[in-house]
Amino acid sequence: MTDSPPAADLTDRFPGGVLRGDDDPMAARILRAATGAIAEKGFNGTNIRDIGARGGMSSGSLYNHFGSKADILATIALRGMIALVTASQSAKAEAGSDPRAQLDALVAMHVGIHAAHPRESAIGNAELHNLDADSYAEVVAYRDRQEELFTSTIEQGVSQGVFATDIPREASRFIIVACTGIARWYRPDGRTDIDTMIARYQQLARSTVGETSRQTMESPRSDLR
Repeated sequence: MTDSPPAADLTDRFPGGVLRGDDDPMAARILRAATGAIAEKGFNGTNIRDIGARGGMSSGSLYNHFGSKADILATIALRGMIALVTASQSAKAEAGSDPRAQLDALVAMHVGIHAAHPRESAIGNAELHNLDADSYAEVVAYRDRQEELFTSTIEQGVSQGVFATDIPREASRFIIVACTGIARWYRPDGRTDIDTMIARYQQLARSTVGETSRQTMESPRSDLR
């Protein structure tokens, strides 16, 4: 078994964080500090002073970039989902037309991003109820798009006779929940490298959809780099 890649290498390979290259340096500091604080203490347990102290800035400076703590949460949640959907769309497109390869690619990306960005994952799964109605609807719309990527792939596999499940949407949700859960326990410096974990999750996903044969396909893809 190979050594697990350090966290920096993992985030480079699976970019899904909340920061963007065009962020103002101060805004980036705020988002980085807020992501850490909210992931550790929860949205309601975090105040503006906590974020400021964590980022080495005054509380007042935060309001030059964000209107409220709720605005910061909305930015973190929305950017995380946009990054996940965008990366997953690209992975599926690059996998070609075989739904088996597409499912492997989707699982690899979903597992990889959540393993690489556990704090963003924690916020995206535990704090959405603290968003305002408009922000919540926007984030959920992207979550639905991610689910549809999986569901449409599974449905295509069923229509081609390579998947046997008769409940593709439920299978999709089951796979997504399982893949998302890796964020809660995986550590890049642990005993199992990410490629091994991806291969295991791909195997579980294939069992879930009742894959019938892989004779015409190469080994599962976990090498999305």
